[in-house]
Amino acid sequence: MSVILLKVLSMIGIILLAILGLFLLLLLLVLFFPIVYRIDGEKMSEQMEWNIRVSWLFGFVRGIAEYQDKFALKIKLLFITIYRNEEKHSKNIRTGFDKVEGSVSNKSDTTSSNPQKAVAKQSDANKADQLETVSIEEQNRNSEKNGAGFHTKTEKIKYKIHSTYDKINTIVANIEYYKSVLEDKDTHLLLQDAWGILGKLWKALKPQKCRADIIFGTGSPDTTGYALGVYGILSPHLGRKVVVTPDFSQAILEGKVEMVGRVIVFTVLVQALKIFFDQRYKQFIHKMKRDGQTLKGKAGA
Repeated sequence: MSVILLKVLSMIGIILLAILGLFLLLLLLVLFFPIVYRIDGEKMSEQMEWNIRVSWLFGFVRGIAEYQDKFALKIKLLFITIYRNEEKHSKNIRTGFDKVEGSVSNKSDTTSSNPQKAVAKQSDANKADQLETVSIEEQNRNSEKNGAGFHTKTEKIKYKIHSTYDKINTIVANIEYYKSVLEDKDTHLLLQDAWGILGKLWKALKPQKCRADIIFGTGSPDTTGYALGVYGILSPHLGRKVVVTPDFSQAILEGKVEMVGRVIVFTVLVQALKIFFDQRYKQFIHKMKRDGQTLKGKAGA
């Protein structure tokens, strides 16, 4: 009996170890096996089309997102579709109007057939009108009471000047507070670390191949020139195959974009955990979201 029990326990242990090994293998694949993506987009005049394809583990898991007059999403496991969004058929507008008209006609029939109900509805409407007039009179009385505190126009002007002065002091106090936060040494070190983390994230997410031919214009020559200056700064990082042609005469955004890249989840996860577990980021966000009541108190003082 004991021998059989030991065999059963050993079999259970082997099964549990096999499940644990498969789980660890799957976790390592998810963390270190790259996710390949491809993005194709085109926009001409008012028509826009784009296609995003994501594959993992040599196409074992694939995702396809397309937009051409409507959005379509499909997720496949090998050759089996495990998810596909279904287009919802629009309801017939004519039948909807017919239903509304039918309901209105039915209501009119019932009201005409029941004169007592019609009289009751009329009395309810009169009561509602009386309540509205009473509420309007109360509002007028309240407004008169509020304005009774100001006996002269000069007092009203003084009150407006004081309220405007308080608002200006509050704004100045807010500006001084956020300026002191941004000029703090800890904030400078934090922003340097954040810039380094963003650079690593960009290296992990940026496409390995990128090709684009874009015609761009804001409709204003000065803002188009500013945007072109930003493109000139970023152009060394974008590559020679990314071409942006400015149009200073009209607001336009047309062209084609093709991007191919891969993402390793472990790299992105490490950088995200650095931000999540760093207390300096939480303190900085808490400072930036600080309640303005204390600042108002300082301004009033």
